[in-house]
Parts: sequence; structure tokens; C-alpha cells
Amino acid sequence: MMTKRQTVYVVLYGHKHGEDCWVTSSEKRAEASIGGIILEYIGDLQDEKVARKVKKLIKDGQYLKAASLWFQHMEEWFEINPRTVDT
Repeated sequence: MMTKRQTVYVVLYGHKHGEDCWVTSSEKRAEASIGGIILEYIGDLQDEKVARKVKKLIKDGQYLKAASLWFQHMEEWFEINPRTVDT
């Protein structure tokens, strides 16, 4: 049986309760999933001006910039690690 190599993207999310991880099929989907997590918890951000800026960055597809700003104010982090696997 012949195996095929595929790159997947492991997303890590560090937060006050621990770490979460998930796998996506593309880097674009990995970045978008980070935006989704941030939007899920945007109400936890105390500074409304920063929250508006984060929402705009996500709306504009600038997920990594939004994650950087999120980290500065929430001390929660995201990381995307590509991995090649056999399928």
C-alpha cells in the first residue's frame, strides 16, 4: 500500500485554564480558527476600544495581528505548527 504525505496544521491555544489544540487542513483555516476562538471570548476583553480593533482585524482577515493584540491584553497565546503526516 502506498502512502501519501500531507501537511496539516496543529493549532495550540494557551489560556488561564491550560492548553487546547486542534488540527486543520490548511494554514488559512488554522488562522481563521484562531479568529473564531477570539470572537468566542471577546467579551472577556475589558478594554472596549481594543475589542473593537480586534474585531475589525478579524473581519478584515488579519487573524495573526488580532492574535498578537489579544496576547498583549489577555496573556493568552496561539501557535500554528505545520506537520507532515502519512495518509
